[in-house]
Parts: sequence; C-alpha cells; structure tokens
Amino acid sequence: MTPDDEPAVAKLIGETDVQVTTEGGEPRVVVDGRDVTARLRTPEVTLAAAQVSRLPEVRAKLVEIQRTLARGRGVVMEGRDIGTVVFPQAPLKIFLKANVEERAQRRLKQDEQEGRVATLEKTAYEIGRRDQLDAERKISPLAAAADAVEIDSTHLSAEQVVEQILDLVRKKGLAGE
Repeated sequence: MTPDDEPAVAKLIGETDVQVTTEGGEPRVVVDGRDVTARLRTPEVTLAAAQVSRLPEVRAKLVEIQRTLARGRGVVMEGRDIGTVVFPQAPLKIFLKANVEERAQRRLKQDEQEGRVATLEKTAYEIGRRDQLDAERKISPLAAAADAVEIDSTHLSAEQVVEQILDLVRKKGLAGE
C-alpha cells in the first residue's frame, strides 16, 4: 500500500502489533515480531512516517505505545509531540532544535555509519519536508510545549546538550540517586 491510502493505513495500524523495547539499553522497534529498528531512519520510512503520522488512527496508536512504554517508571523520551500530547504533564520538557543543515550533516554521518548512501542536499530536503508536514498536520503538530525549555543544539556537541539538560534536571530537583 502507499502512505496516502488512508483507509488502508488506518486498517493496517489497527491490525499491527508494534512493540518498543529497551533491551540492552538500546531502543528497538518490533513490528509483528520483526525488528525494524535499522529501517526507521531510511529516507523512504522518514517520508512515509510524515505522511501517515497525520492520521488519527496512527496518532492514537503511537500515543498508546509511548504511554505504555513509560508506565510505572521515569523515562526520558523524545518525539515531535511528547511534551504537548503524549506527556503534557511531564515535569521537564525540552524542545531540542538545530538548523536543517546541521541536522542533515548529523543524519548523513549516521547513514554512513549504518551503511546507507545519501547526499547532503537530499537529506536536508527530506528533513525540511518532514518538518513542514509535521508542523502542518492537524493532529499532534510539531510544536514546542508552552512550558518547554528550548535548546538550540546547532553549535553544540552531544555532550554539551546533555550537560545543559542535566543542569535543568538538577535545578528542578528531578535527579535521582
């Protein structure tokens, strides 16, 4: 099926078993018993995700999966509507952003490490297109929560971002033992 066949996508999502696990500290996505984690960042899946994520049936299923994963424990979770829809009562929300060019460079490095071939121009276009589709969708659009702390990571290392977030965690008294 194609991502724009809304009735077929809605039917399929209702019949599909999607599990998210964190075995060995690494998140894994298993669909109908098959680990599909490695395919999630491919350009085809990224674009299809942006197309189908606007459907109410898909949004509802994703929210249910995310809430189930977090139930009964503290979690750090990322996603385009985590702070606005999935966990609007979270004690700390971070809206992490970076310019499209920097994000494309990072994705290109990730693609290379995972054996995928891509170009910077195409990757930047795909990221920008997904941002646009996600920001324009009616259900759960890409938006910062009103009480989110915005961090622009364009010129920061991963370690610098983590340190900023840990500082916020400490200031809010959320750090555990």
